[in-house]
Amino acid sequence: AFDLEHAPLVVALDRFETEELPKRLERWLASGAKPSPPQWLDLEAVNLKSQGGAAFTNLNDGSYLATGKNPKSDTNVFVAHTALTNITAVRLEALAHPSFVKKGPGRAANGNFALSDFRLTAAPLDGSGEPVEAKLSNPKATFEQKGLPIAAAIDSDPKSGWAIDPQFGKDHAAIFELESPIGFEGGTKLTFTLKFEINDGHNIGRPRLSVTTSPNPATLDGDHGLQKQFLEVSAAWETPAAQRTETQKKALVQWHRRLDPEWRKLNQAVQEHLKKTPKPELTKVLIASEGLPAVRLNTQGPDFYAKTYFLKRGDLSQKQGEATQSFLQVLMRTP
Repeated sequence: AFDLEHAPLVVALDRFETEELPKRLERWLASGAKPSPPQWLDLEAVNLKSQGGAAFTNLNDGSYLATGKNPKSDTNVFVAHTALTNITAVRLEALAHPSFVKKGPGRAANGNFALSDFRLTAAPLDGSGEPVEAKLSNPKATFEQKGLPIAAAIDSDPKSGWAIDPQFGKDHAAIFELESPIGFEGGTKLTFTLKFEINDGHNIGRPRLSVTTSPNPATLDGDHGLQKQFLEVSAAWETPAAQRTETQKKALVQWHRRLDPEWRKLNQAVQEHLKKTPKPELTKVLIASEGLPAVRLNTQGPDFYAKTYFLKRGDLSQKQGEATQSFLQVLMRTP
């Protein structure tokens, strides 16, 4: 039933990519609208404080390294000023660092973190108005630990949150779209509140925050992966159509389709339906695991037998004589 429902969605997407997308790509190329990536602007903290007593050091790449005390639970308040208006999304990065266990990006004993709450308020920089809480929506993350998705960071439940076990030792990112763009003429004071209340010491060790005014902030690639992709697309753009390689053509298609609203709609339908993929029924079975007490089976019998027998095909009901204690004959010299 799932396959019957899913197949038409895939067919519709494939048909669009085959029949419509090439024509739309040609129109896009002919329009002269040179590709440009979503511009994420890293925020510089005018104030960054850990209520639990951790210290932060600016690493000059927009990130802040937590050192010193690693409190059991913590609240980080990150304040930044920006002249941008019409901010459409924010991005939170949790970056790896050699000073953390397994390079983090969390400060927990296993390198993990657990972000239980993420909030943002905006206020006029000149103090003419009260802070207004920004409504965050459509969160996405590079990876989500089972049972701890990024959506749990904005669900107002202090016991749920976002974590990344077992993907330690690598950079992670999450983006949150704003239901309504924010930004005041004359400047805006942005206040981010990050809470870590799920598990002891599960604090992000090297955060970086950025904002964008892009109307399409759905990419998680960030400046790094997206920058590389952008360079490839720019090179393909500058190359005359007759001289473009297949790799360049593919790069142009992949870049353009994420901007095409119809492709995004069809692709989203496929991805949303995939979330309904039937799961196999799971059955608990006996396992062997170090450190657990032995489990007796109802067919086990006594722990020790007075006599041991040769058994035909291993069947307890087909004894073929007593097996006395001796040496392995195959290892002994024959007389």
